[in-house]
Amino acid sequence: MNDQLQTAKDWLGDLSKIVSRQKTKEDYEYAKSRTDALDWLIQQAERVEELKNRCTEIAAESTVREEKLLKENQWLEKRVEELEEMLEKEVTMSFVLEGQLNDASDLVKRYKQALEFYADDESWTLYDHHGRTQLGLDGGRKARQALKGESQ
Repeated sequence: MNDQLQTAKDWLGDLSKIVSRQKTKEDYEYAKSRTDALDWLIQQAERVEELKNRCTEIAAESTVREEKLLKENQWLEKRVEELEEMLEKEVTMSFVLEGQLNDASDLVKRYKQALEFYADDESWTLYDHHGRTQLGLDGGRKARQALKGESQ
């Protein structure tokens, strides 16, 4: 509480004593209205003091919260950068793996074609006009092509 507010409270005490000594009803009511007004002003001044103190507290709390939020935001920004780097690596790796999968799929397709040729009964039983089977004519060429990576 500041000095002026204390002075006003002292005056109110003095005025209250004066009011109680008034002889006429009109003088009493007049002095009482003045002391009531002064009392109300003192209450308002006290409320202003309370609100100022609360504002100071809130400002201090806000500063602490702001500092905490800034630190959390910095951590989150760093984490986002880390995750973006990880994502970029994962995307690159997915392209590499997709290429490897396509290569493996092509290889399986070539091996399957070669195996189907060698597993086909007609490859073993059909003869050309020289008496050779398709296997004899092929001489393993399809297998070598599949192993080298050539399409048939």
